[in-house]
Amino acid sequence: MDDRGQALLAGLADMPPGPELVSVLAGLDKSRLPVLAVMEVMRAERRLASHFLAASMDSMVEIGTRADVPEGDPEHIERIERLAMPGEFASDEIAAALTLTRRTADAEFWTAWDLHERLPDVMAAFRLGAIDWPRARIFSEVLTELSDAQAVLIATRVLPKAPTMTTGQLAARLKREAMAIDPEWYARRYRERVKERRVIKTVNGDGSANLGGYDLPFDEACQAMANIDTLAERAKHAGDPRPLDTIRADIFTGYLTGTYQHLNDEDILTDLLHRPDPTPPTPDNPHPTPTPSPATPSPPGPRAPGPRSQEPRPPGSRPPGPRAPGLRPPEPPAPGTRPPGPRPEPRAPGARLPGPRPRPGYEIRVKVSTLLGLDEHPAEVPGTGPVHAELARKIVADQTRGQWRYAITDDAGRLLDEGITRARPTGALRDAANTTGAIVELAIPERLLTHLAAHPDRAGTWTPVITDLHRQTHPHSTEGARHPADARHPA
Repeated sequence: MDDRGQALLAGLADMPPGPELVSVLAGLDKSRLPVLAVMEVMRAERRLASHFLAASMDSMVEIGTRADVPEGDPEHIERIERLAMPGEFASDEIAAALTLTRRTADAEFWTAWDLHERLPDVMAAFRLGAIDWPRARIFSEVLTELSDAQAVLIATRVLPKAPTMTTGQLAARLKREAMAIDPEWYARRYRERVKERRVIKTVNGDGSANLGGYDLPFDEACQAMANIDTLAERAKHAGDPRPLDTIRADIFTGYLTGTYQHLNDEDILTDLLHRPDPTPPTPDNPHPTPTPSPATPSPPGPRAPGPRSQEPRPPGSRPPGPRAPGLRPPEPPAPGTRPPGPRPEPRAPGARLPGPRPRPGYEIRVKVSTLLGLDEHPAEVPGTGPVHAELARKIVADQTRGQWRYAITDDAGRLLDEGITRARPTGALRDAANTTGAIVELAIPERLLTHLAAHPDRAGTWTPVITDLHRQTHPHSTEGARHPADARHPA
């Protein structure tokens, strides 16, 4: 590449989207450019795509807010009138012109309208190609139901960093900002959305189907997924050769179809390990023979000669019981095969169901001040995102039998001390669910901890926890002797 070509590519990053950029990109031969140069070209193309997509959104708003008065010929109008607010059917003409479903046209039109009216700076960044359509849409979707002033303030704070964020990071940042500026907003929105919870089945083009729950209560969805994950991991550890996603899917459908309704965990694991897995057809084998189900015993016949694998049991002795949960068999099956053995039989109608078992928990990070009701700061569920304070308090109350960790910080948020506390709020364990694997991470500034330790009446039922944290971080204090650090269980 000559010096002129290198200078041209170097200027791509600063070239605004428009006719000049179109002309430059149209004259490039990417096959002769180094990879780094092609990457710069790709970024310029994305800016240009966002620019023209934003222009099409401008056209949508123009169509949806027009009420032209025709002169007679539809192509000629007597006067142009614009509506202050689009009507209910504003997107119908857009759907027809672009061959979109009404639902899709509605979603795109009202998002474009919201960006024009409430978030003009976001729309301007979209036109310049600084952000793309997925990011622009997230601003509108997350900041809905906030006042115009609140939405503009949050957008002003977050927009400069939006180009360097993934869509997930951007959505989480916007939610945290919204919860901080209006704590009740997210809780209100959450409650309204949960009222619309539903289960939807769709059929794919290949004949397979999708089944999912939408707008479910957050804590119940986390609990359900943790339950499926726990069983799937136990089955995998016990020798199931299939991918974890496949095992999860079988557990999911097994519960919902009623197959596992009367089975305990050990029976479910046995069923997973012995479920027939048909071989998919291939061009070379269009009619494969499915793996036979171990539930069907082989016909009786003469025993093959050779030494017995084990000595016969003495009369009246008990046969070997099921293997301990989660232990790998001594001789795992070969890849793609299932261990031999019968599948569990469903319990007879009216038989006693298996008792409740510990519920798998999950991790939540929350400020102690929020749990005490001193503020409404959002909590965080790692890998999922922020949750509003009201829900955070409910999740923590359900996981008091899990492991509780603490982090003591200074006023600037820098970590000073960390550890584990076995203390719990007064009465918390009485009605708490039996959970396993739950982790609650408590964050508290040292200044607030010292204040609450000096005034235990202000901590209420949380006094035992405050006392234990203060004792651990102030070892010379005599407070909190009720909760020794070597206690084995939550107190």
